[in-house]
Amino acid sequence: MPKLHAPKVIRTVADLAALSDVELQQCLLGLCAAIQARRRAHANAVAAGGLPADAQLDFDEYVWKPAEKRRNDWDQDFERTTAIADLPIRRRAVHQLIELRILAVEDLSAISERELLAVKDMASTTVTRLRELLHSLGLDFAEHPDPATAEYARNAALRRLPEEQLRASRAGLTDDAPVSRLGLRNSTLERTKRAGLQTLGELREASLRDLTVRLGRQELREVVVALQETGAGLRCNPTPLELWRAGVLELGDLEQPADESASVLDLQPWVGAVAESLHAAGIRTLGELRSAAAAGQLRTLRGVGAHSEDRLLQFLGLRASTPGGRAPAPGVPPATSVFTLGSSSGES
Repeated sequence: MPKLHAPKVIRTVADLAALSDVELQQCLLGLCAAIQARRRAHANAVAAGGLPADAQLDFDEYVWKPAEKRRNDWDQDFERTTAIADLPIRRRAVHQLIELRILAVEDLSAISERELLAVKDMASTTVTRLRELLHSLGLDFAEHPDPATAEYARNAALRRLPEEQLRASRAGLTDDAPVSRLGLRNSTLERTKRAGLQTLGELREASLRDLTVRLGRQELREVVVALQETGAGLRCNPTPLELWRAGVLELGDLEQPADESASVLDLQPWVGAVAESLHAAGIRTLGELRSAAAAGQLRTLRGVGAHSEDRLLQFLGLRASTPGGRAPAPGVPPATSVFTLGSSSGES
């Protein structure tokens, strides 16, 4: 039975064609290096007078020695005392770690991830696997000596967690926890810090208006969602309508009012600015709007034109949507989102 890693003599194209795709790639890399080495040796021999100037390069065959397949099983059982040399990582990376006196797995907890990435021959995929290995053993990389860098590193580590684990890590965070414990996107974390909001308590105390000015719409939505997952949202308790106006919620995140006593101003996400015209004209509740519509009085109200009347009737389910129209189908409330805002009173 032939050895798996026995040397192979390459003399013709047919010898190359007999190799597998993986073997061919490795063999060609080795062949290229061998030809370059032979060329240098030939040139040096000519320069030294050992060969005539017109001597041809002698290269009739190439003996390729397949490298033995290195162990690459990260699922095997490693221990804290497992030697670095026994890990399935590149040998050059092993040598660099040993130079840093990192001899066993547990020694990795003495270096920060950022410092490890700066080590020569240390690929980011290797660092990722080493991090996973440390976590499986209840360990982690050391924090970077610079506090600001360490904070961003912690935030980045949280961002790499699966969504379910990230939500679980946010649960129960108290006011004194740094904002970096929320696992926000780097751009969001940067904007909150520039706004002087360093802790969860400072975030929760901020008004919605202040956050709208200091943060972008996407960042504000991310912050509001993250705070809710801690178990305590903004202390100003913004209503769903206020969050919609701030751009935090989409129309599909809202529940369409059904109570006849609901203010017509709360209908703005569905009917637009005409809600203010209705309020100014004395139509203050959803019930009064239905009565005015049933009596055909909408067009008599100041600020209600044909388009607005049509939109209001569609909202009330009294007129079908026109082809190509954007209004929701009558009687069909918009889809609700998994984004939970608490009760209709605005509690978060």
